[in-house]
Amino acid sequence: MLDSNSPVIDRENRREIWRSALNQLIYFYYGNSAGLRNNLGAAHHLNKLRNSYKKKYGLLNTSDGKKKAIELTRNGYITLSNVIDKNKIQNALAESKNIFENDDRYVKTKNGVILHAVGAERIKAFQDLFSLELQNILINYYKCAFRINTLRVWRNLHSENVNQDKDDVFSNTFHNDAHLLTSLRIFILLKDGVSKDTGALRFHDKQSSKDIYRSSYFSRYSQPKETLDKLTNPKTLKYFEGNAGDCAIVNTQECLHAASIPKKNSYRDNLQFEIYPDKGSIKSIEDLFNIPEDEEIKLMLN
Repeated sequence: MLDSNSPVIDRENRREIWRSALNQLIYFYYGNSAGLRNNLGAAHHLNKLRNSYKKKYGLLNTSDGKKKAIELTRNGYITLSNVIDKNKIQNALAESKNIFENDDRYVKTKNGVILHAVGAERIKAFQDLFSLELQNILINYYKCAFRINTLRVWRNLHSENVNQDKDDVFSNTFHNDAHLLTSLRIFILLKDGVSKDTGALRFHDKQSSKDIYRSSYFSRYSQPKETLDKLTNPKTLKYFEGNAGDCAIVNTQECLHAASIPKKNSYRDNLQFEIYPDKGSIKSIEDLFNIPEDEEIKLMLN
């Protein structure tokens, strides 16, 4: 006897097949999985912001950070040390330690393996890590104003019986972020001795990421061995390892990336600034941190 729902199921299966095929074409064309909407027109939008800034305020005239901005554009990422005052790093470490020792100052994800600081965007010790050196790199990168969309601080914990390349518990399977292609993430370590064994960010540079998308079938949650071998190839895979205060600026839409799962009895503390190009003049520190309460963290509290 035929299942009366079989035509509906067949239609749904066909739609899913077509959707998957279309996604692979988009991944191949753009060399990332950020999504059509986030790729389409992103460069045009940034050029409009640059031209508008140049017309109203003139050429940006700072050489500080220019070489790093060029490197960031070329590779999709840069890593930095000694760009934040040591006293400010210590203040941020003391603040994060206090947060994660007091359960009324953080919220857990449902699976309990990530602790998110509550109200991190309002804490001056974290704001102070946004150093002049970082600002100058962003000014040279965008060649227009920029804004901070969110400031987040979190701790990744060890998770038992998890294959970090296949079982996604805290963004530990390789992916691109589904955000505007011109946005950046600044990651700052809030712990010494971060390594690939203790939760370091794993990533590929922009070109290696494109090569993977253009030579393999890609799905974040179901990767064939050929793709997985490329994602974990030690010749191209990079780790953001280091000590408290070390920074990485990454275009997470262009660079495939994933968290590492910390080994037993270890964890990783991390701060993130989420950056977007913006209209108007270069913003003061006060304006940059005039940002609303983080909606995602609010949802986790409810």
